[in-house]
Amino acid sequence: MNYLSAGTCFLDQPGGAERVAWDTAVAMRDRGHNVAIICPRKKPEDDHSAMSESHGMRIVRYNHPRLPNWHPRRGERAIQAAADATRKWLGDQKWDVVHIHMPLTGAGVMSALGHGPRYIYTMHSPVVLEQKINWAHQGISGRLKLALGLGRIKRLESDLLNKCAGIQTLSEFTRREVGRFHGLADQVTVVPHWRRSDLKRTHTKEEARRLLGWPENQKILFTVRRHASRHGWTLEVIDAGEFADRRYLANPVNRCFFCKANLYRAIAGATDAQILSGANLDDLGDYRPGLAAAADYRVRHPLIEAGIDKAMVRRLAAAAGLSDLRQLPAAPCLSSRLVTGIPVTAERLRLVLEVERLLKARLGAARTVRCRVRENGVEVQLDDAALDRLDAGARRALERRIAGLCDRHGVPPAVNFAGYVRGSAFVGKPMDAD
Repeated sequence: MNYLSAGTCFLDQPGGAERVAWDTAVAMRDRGHNVAIICPRKKPEDDHSAMSESHGMRIVRYNHPRLPNWHPRRGERAIQAAADATRKWLGDQKWDVVHIHMPLTGAGVMSALGHGPRYIYTMHSPVVLEQKINWAHQGISGRLKLALGLGRIKRLESDLLNKCAGIQTLSEFTRREVGRFHGLADQVTVVPHWRRSDLKRTHTKEEARRLLGWPENQKILFTVRRHASRHGWTLEVIDAGEFADRRYLANPVNRCFFCKANLYRAIAGATDAQILSGANLDDLGDYRPGLAAAADYRVRHPLIEAGIDKAMVRRLAAAAGLSDLRQLPAAPCLSSRLVTGIPVTAERLRLVLEVERLLKARLGAARTVRCRVRENGVEVQLDDAALDRLDAGARRALERRIAGLCDRHGVPPAVNFAGYVRGSAFVGKPMDAD
């Protein structure tokens, strides 16, 4: 059988959709089938497309069109590029099965090969859902994309799915989303927990996320989205707008008040319902100016009212079978890493995020990692056990890496290591809220 995979292919570090596409192609090759892969390049090259051979399979790579993201014909040009590469390098072969993993590449291949092959679509995540979420956070340009582009993407994806002989997803959640956006849930086969039997997990999920450098809050968003779908909640991700508030950006000791005031104002503007927070009893033992902002907007705290602390929250989640919620790590606000009075900027927050990702990847066993930004540089704070395990050579290597990141983000490249001290970035007096 002649099998063509249309989507993505990373030979160095495949992951996610790339991992599934690659491993499926390898499995088909191992069964004696003739296999080829067509995929866009990560970076454009001088030739528009080229074919090579690797691991006993032909691999065709082509350039995405060099158009800005907002260009209205960018998707159309991407489909045309995939179609041209297919005709040039794969058009002389009769393909029995085309396995689509990405919509633009798949649409281009389908345009070039016509009705001859049997088309199978493995839907990793509806593009219309991904773009709806991404564009909602891009300000005016994002709203313009939502108004002009979302309908076109939905029509493209629906048309592609309707032309396929089979549709697969890797989760029940994705199957439901295909039904919600395209009305095809009854035509979807769920293939859960897809994996190769010869691949053994060597890291916990938390270690893998640190090594991959994924944001800590990404898991929270995916978890909330999954539970929203399961329980019928209406989930809307909004911009609280705190970066437009000069009082928040000034980073006074009561910065959290202005952050939460913006958050609750945005929520109150989006709903007339009672606003609830996730504050628990443990939060009452710390300096929490955000609770004062909550009082201004009559926010209720059900966990505090019920006398529940953080440990009890985790026990309740475990008893209810909500292991994903029970295992969520603490995720303090990145702005809390800036010493009071140092203005909050996107560059400084990116520095904190990058340094802490680096440290978590290098010091996997560390329980506590904080990158404190001070006037003269940064102070890396670790739990005592992690600090004791860090030998002089490893410390010097990390200092050099962190100094380079500081220099890139406009922070003095002085780095020192110290033991973790809770709340050590808070100094000074609160700013007037008026």
